[in-house]
Amino acid sequence: MPLVSTPVKYRLKVFKGANLQLSFTYKDVDGNPVNLTDCTVEMEIRPARGGSDTPLLEASSAGTSPCITLGGAAGTISVDVPYGSLDAIPPTGDGQDSDEYYWDMVLQYADGTTREILFYGPCDVIEKVTVMT
Repeated sequence: MPLVSTPVKYRLKVFKGANLQLSFTYKDVDGNPVNLTDCTVEMEIRPARGGSDTPLLEASSAGTSPCITLGGAAGTISVDVPYGSLDAIPPTGDGQDSDEYYWDMVLQYADGTTREILFYGPCDVIEKVTVMT
C-alpha cells in the first residue's frame, strides 16, 4: 500500500510561546489525495536520531486529545501542538546545549502492517522573547 517511497526532508522550526502548527494534503504519485481513514500519524522530536533517548515532544492522531487531525478521504493532516506543550523543550542554537534536535512524522495505514515516514530532518527550537500574561 505504500504510495510515496521518499520521505521529505524538512527543517522544522519550533517557536516557544506559540502553537506548533503544520497542515498539508498527502497525495499519491498521481496527485490524488490519499484516504487516511482509520490511519494513525505520529510525530516526535528527539535530541538525537535512533530513538534510544526520551522524546522531547510526542504528538499523535490517536488518543482522547490528539494534536494531529486526519481528514479521511481528503488526505489532510493538521498538526496543532499547544504552546504550553513546548515549554519544557530546551532551545537550540547559539550558546545552547544542543545545536539542533531531530524529528520525523510517521504514517501507519489502517491495516496496521504498513508504515511510511512522511517527513524527517533537523529541528530548531527558538526561545520566546515576548512573555504574555
